[in-house]
Order: sequence, then structure tokens, then C-alpha cells
Amino acid sequence: MKDTHRHQHYALDETGHLIYVHDLKSKASVKFYCPYCGQEMISKCGKLRDWHFAHKTDAQKCSYDKYLHSLAIHKISEWYNKSEHIFLRFVTTRRCDKFYTCKWRLEDDFCHENSMSTPFDLKTRFPIGKEETAYSYNDEKFIPDILCEDIKGKASPIFIEIYVTHKCEDKKINSGIRIIEFKIKSEEDIMTITSSQILKRSELV
Repeated sequence: MKDTHRHQHYALDETGHLIYVHDLKSKASVKFYCPYCGQEMISKCGKLRDWHFAHKTDAQKCSYDKYLHSLAIHKISEWYNKSEHIFLRFVTTRRCDKFYTCKWRLEDDFCHENSMSTPFDLKTRFPIGKEETAYSYNDEKFIPDILCEDIKGKASPIFIEIYVTHKCEDKKINSGIRIIEFKIKSEEDIMTITSSQILKRSELV
């Protein structure tokens, strides 16, 4: 089972739904396609090696990293849209009311403390995540991996970005739009993210 973590365990069926290779008992005769390049894939379900999908022809047009990026967009948007609640928590700084005027404050390290914010349910204001949908903001056009717009139309959206080989570009970061970036190196990282309804800063978030 060499390099099983680099195998593609997911493919799209003819209706565009993601299929996990170990769920193929009743779908073995269906055609499958790569989530990234769209080329036909075949299932490799032997007895010696880890079950996986492989490109039927011309695999050079694709790569594991590109597949992983597309898979993450599909799985994370599906998780986001199907979840009833997704809670966001982050570290905030609490300061004394007189922090900026007190004559006794000698250094910035005094008179404030860091604490975890109250959980905010993203789904109450940003209920839908749209894959790779264009959004114009301050005369700039952006295409986030997943776009989550404010249902009340009062706030700028949240961009969900997938970092496999390239971090979120500076242009997006400097736009002022709020961004949640997921760092993905394997299929297992995607499953870790989508197995929880709480988002807070970590190695993956």
C-alpha cells in the first residue's frame, strides 16, 4: 500500500455527486470523473493495494494537489450547506476602559487580557456557501473558492479559501473582506474540518 495518502479516493459520478471508492458495491458499472480535470477515471479495487480511483488516460493533465483542492471545495461547501450550525470562535483582546488615557499604564502588556470570543453561528447570517462564484467589491472582482454572503445584505461576505500549494493572495487579504482559510495537505485534513461544527484557529484553520 505504498503512498496510499496520495491516492484519489473520491470521484464524481455521472450526476456530479462525489463518490467514495469504498462505497462502490452498487456503483461499480457507473462512469466516474476527476473532480478537477473532468477526465474519466476507473476504480482500482483489488486485493493487494489500497482501493482508489485512477485516470483512465492522460493523467499528466492533472495532479494530486489539484485534485485535492477541487475535492476540498466540494466537500467543504457540502459540509457548510448541510450543517445546521457552524460556530466561529477567535481570540479577542479585552482592555480596561482607561487603557489609552491612564497615566499609570507603563507598558502595553498591562491592563488587558486575551480571551476566547463567544461562539458566533455563521449560519444565522451566512447560510449558503457558493463554489467559485464571482463577487465585486470596491471596484475589484474576486472569485473565492467558496462565497458566503450575508442573508441580510448588510455586511460584506465571508470568503472561504483552500490552501493546498498557494496561500490566499494578498489582493484578497488587503481587500478588507473577511476570510477563513483552510490549509489542506491530505484527504484526512478535509475530513477533520468537516467532522466538526466549531471553527477556531489551528494548524488547519
